[in-house]
Amino acid sequence: MLVTLQTRGLRLPFAVMHTRSSSTAKTLPRLPVPDLRKTLDKYLTSIEPFLRESFSTPVDFSAAYQLRKDWADQFYSGIGPTLQQRLIGTPSVKLV
Repeated sequence: MLVTLQTRGLRLPFAVMHTRSSSTAKTLPRLPVPDLRKTLDKYLTSIEPFLRESFSTPVDFSAAYQLRKDWADQFYSGIGPTLQQRLIGTPSVKLV
């Protein structure tokens, strides 16, 4: 199906593909919610290369990484577990 997408005063043709994924998604089981601490550790591991690239000296990198680690630790010891429990307890979203 071809529809028109209007942005900044321009009307552009935009192809819309219909897939069966939305209809089969209703029957798929929910994915498990990963452990909060593991998620935060993966986050810290994933940002390390970007911080190394952004900061020219090891001291700058260490300070920037430590700041993010502190934020992750504050999240873990603060509101993080509450949000994690809400996420785990959230019922599946019913697709219409």
